[in-house]
Amino acid sequence: MKLLDSFRVDHIVMNVISVCLFKVLKILNKDLIIVFDLRFCKTNTNMLTKC
Repeated sequence: MKLLDSFRVDHIVMNVISVCLFKVLKILNKDLIIVFDLRFCKTNTNMLTKC
């Protein structure tokens, strides 16, 4: 199964309060779907496990 785009991002290095453009999809009728990732809080690093 393909991972969602947000699971392939290193959230620890992302800045707090950020807007990231992840993808732009063109639909059959030529409409666009634009997917953003919005970050308003810093990642809770003490809850992360080490791989």
